[in-house]
Amino acid sequence: PFNAREAARGCRCCVDMEGNRVILNNERDRGANEDGKRFFTFDHCYWSHDRSYDNYASQATVYNELGKFALDNAVSGYNVCL
Repeated sequence: PFNAREAARGCRCCVDMEGNRVILNNERDRGANEDGKRFFTFDHCYWSHDRSYDNYASQATVYNELGKFALDNAVSGYNVCL
C-alpha cells in the first residue's frame, strides 16, 4: 500500500499483475513498449498493494502456497530461498 506521503501526493500505482506476469507502467521509460509498459514473468506473483482487489494475496496466502513448502524443505536440510 501507499505510505502517507505517497497518498498525500496522490500517487498512482504503476504496477499491475496478470497471473504470473508483472506489468510496469511508465510512459517516460524509453526502453518500454509503445504503451510505456514492461512485462516480466515469474513462477509466482502475489499482489499485496490493495486488499480490495480480487487477486490480493495476504501473508497467509503466500505462506500457504510457498512458505510452508520452503520451510519443510529447510528443516529437511535443503537450502531454500524465497
